[in-house]
Amino acid sequence: MLSLLVTSGATTVQSLLLQYRPIRSALNIPTVPREMQGKLPSYKETIRYCVHKFKEKAEEAAAQQRRNNRRKFK
Repeated sequence: MLSLLVTSGATTVQSLLLQYRPIRSALNIPTVPREMQGKLPSYKETIRYCVHKFKEKAEEAAAQQRRNNRRKFK
């Protein structure tokens, strides 16, 4: 439990400190231009992706099962 608190605290402090330009400059960490910063997908996009991948894997499994069944009857 203590290690979780220490890790969370250290991560928070690090995140806050690295937001300041003088600290990033002292550590030679470049500022990423705003247009190059990533954007997290929305919940809707994430769910759509998961459903698509689930269906894709289910279709692959069904196709593999059909191939296996054909081999048994030959």
